[in-house]
Amino acid sequence: MVLLAGDGRAKYTTESLLGSSSNWRLKGLLAGHWTYGEAGFAEFLLRQTEIAVMLEFLIHLRRCGDGRLLHSDAVPGMVWLCPAGIREDTIKSYGDVAETIHMYLPAARAGGMLVEALAAD
Repeated sequence: MVLLAGDGRAKYTTESLLGSSSNWRLKGLLAGHWTYGEAGFAEFLLRQTEIAVMLEFLIHLRRCGDGRLLHSDAVPGMVWLCPAGIREDTIKSYGDVAETIHMYLPAARAGGMLVEALAAD
């Protein structure tokens, strides 16, 4: 079993973690390589900023977050940015997700990096 800190193990309870960066000695970044079948995810409050990248397959997603219902078709290369502090009410994927990469940044670090990036322009 691959160990992963952060929100991943708590949020993706029935999915398979293929690999993790937990032993890479990265400061402030954690990544997980996931695969999962058609699934629904229960209510979840993100403690960390999550960046997810779809690597394979085409699926349809239905998501309700902070009271807003969204539908999207996910394709390889699609990126989701999920800021810390956002409540994900429900997420339902229609179809198997072969591979995704999920990266986790501490909330304070992600906010500081965003402020620095905006100030640079």
